[in-house]
Amino acid sequence: MKVLRKNGEIVEVNFEEQEGKKAFWHTSAHVLAQAVKRLYPETKCAIGPAIENGFYYDFQFEFSFSEEHLKTIEAEMRKIVKESLSLQAR
Repeated sequence: MKVLRKNGEIVEVNFEEQEGKKAFWHTSAHVLAQAVKRLYPETKCAIGPAIENGFYYDFQFEFSFSEEHLKTIEAEMRKIVKESLSLQAR
């Protein structure tokens, strides 16, 4: 995975490096949010940061969330990853 550093330098990192994990988890949070919004457009998104050992996202659903929803969201995330969408830093 390539990451953009604060000084404008683009470097290749891998998951074994802390910077690579952080970039992967940050991107994963965005993929999670995209999957949820595709499946449940009325869902409100809050924050979704990378954290020390993974990532999370806070959502407000119009229904009670279940394990079945999690399976559906994971399947949608896999579809999104296969789309090979471009990522851009802002």
